[in-house]
Parts: sequence; structure tokens; C-alpha cells
Amino acid sequence: FTKPYRTINKVLGRPGFGAGDTIYIDSGIFSETLTINYDNVWIEGVESGSTRLWLAAGDSTSAVNVGIFADTQVGLVIRKLGFKHMYRGIEFYNVDNSRIDSVTVEYSGQYGLYLWVNSDTNTLLGNTSSKNSSSGFYLYASSNNTLTNNTSSKNSLYGFYLYVSSNNTLTKNTGLNNSSIGYILEGNSNNNTLTNNISSNNSERGFYTLSCSNNTLTNNTSSNNSLQGFYLDASPNNTLTNNTSSNNSSHGFYLNFSSNRTLTQNSADSNAGYAFFMASTSSSDTFNKNVFVPSPY
Repeated sequence: FTKPYRTINKVLGRPGFGAGDTIYIDSGIFSETLTINYDNVWIEGVESGSTRLWLAAGDSTSAVNVGIFADTQVGLVIRKLGFKHMYRGIEFYNVDNSRIDSVTVEYSGQYGLYLWVNSDTNTLLGNTSSKNSSSGFYLYASSNNTLTNNTSSKNSLYGFYLYVSSNNTLTKNTGLNNSSIGYILEGNSNNNTLTNNISSNNSERGFYTLSCSNNTLTNNTSSNNSLQGFYLDASPNNTLTNNTSSNNSSHGFYLNFSSNRTLTQNSADSNAGYAFFMASTSSSDTFNKNVFVPSPY
């Protein structure tokens, strides 16, 4: 059916709507939240700046106000939408093989984009999440997801947060001006790959791993953060190659309470603390052809 409707929920609730259907949304402001109950649904706007799901500012404190919520579905596509003043912009619970593309989320009461509990093998591409009251992007107990060319900025906590989430790939993302950390991997978030990401001007650290192992960080840049550029804490067997840490207000690379890490051809330039600092019981680490540019220490 192709008949236009005034609200998106009118289409979602229409008899005959189901798996495999597509909703195209014209420009406008829609004061509603959506729940997707079918597989392989495609929802697309004109672009995130003109097709907008917006609520009043006070609505962002209510947990029921999730811009788009889906659970246990597969094959969803959400594209070119803007969300403002939601509690969470987009929330996937146990959703697989889906895509979120060219979406903007701002001023959420909690997370911008939230994938949790077995939301696996999803693709997040070219999204922007900013000015949210917690983290911009949060993966909880979710694996094998791909995040590419996303931007997370001016959030009240983290830019990108992975907790108990393994085998994810983050490439060419940007985390900047967040009130805590740009990228954090925590709680046995293992075997993740971070490549060509940027973390800058965050109020704490650029990249931080806590109790995680076997992660690979390559060609990432961490600069102008208020603490360390890269901080590996109780995180053994991680590999850092060709990363750059510069102009941070503490150490360039800080290794604490762990072992068997490999650092190769990384560069520490003009940080306020040590270029490379190993603390506590750090041992059996391998350093190869790293570059030390002058700092106060």
C-alpha cells in the first residue's frame, strides 16, 4: 500500500503491515516513538535534519520514550532520521543483522544508540550522537557489530562504550568533547578491533581498556585529552600498533596492572606526562620501534 498517513505509528499499526515492508517518511517533525515488531522492516526518512522524531525537552527523563525500540528482530534498516529529547534514541534488544545508517540523536536522557543483550552482527554507519546525558554509543553484551564513520560528541559520559562486548569492529569513528572518555572497553570486552579512530578533547582519557584482553588498536589518534591518551588497565594481551598520542594533559600511553602487551611503532608527542608509563605489576610487555617526542619527562 502507498497511501500517505499523518503519523508513522498509523502505518506500523495498519492491517497488512508486516515483515519485509518499508516505510518512507517525508520531511517534518513527528512527536511520537516507534516500536518495531516484525523482521526485515525498513524505515527511512529524507535526511536526519529534516525527518525528525522530536519530543518536548522534559520527555527525555521518562524511560518509556525510546525513539525506536526493537527486540528479537532481524534484518531491520533505519536510515536518515533525527531524534531529539528521547530517553534513548534507538534501542535494540537481541536484534541481529540490522543496520542503522545516517541517523542523528541528540539530547537524550540516557544513551544515544543502545545495543544490548545479544544484539549481534549489526552495522552502524555514518551516525551522529551528541549532547546525550550518558554515552553516545553503548554496546552491552553484544558481539560482532561493525561501527564505521560515526561521531559521538559532547555527551555527559562516554563517546563509545563497550561493556561485556567482544569481536566488534570500530573503524574511522570520532569521539570528541565528551565529559569523560572517548572510547572505553570494559568488563571482558575482548577481541575487538579499533582502527583509524579519533579521540580528542575529552575531559578524561582518549582510549581506555579495563579488564579486557586480546584487543587490537591500530592507527588510532588520541589528542588534547585532559588525562592519558591511551590507558590499558588490568588488560593483558592487547596489541597497539601505529597509534598516535599527542598533546594530552597526562601520559601518552599508560600501562597498569597487566602483562603481555605488544606496542609497535606508536608515537607519543608533546604530552604533559611521560610518553610511555608502566605502573604497578606490569610485566612481559614488548616494545618495538615506538617513537618518543620530547615532553616534560
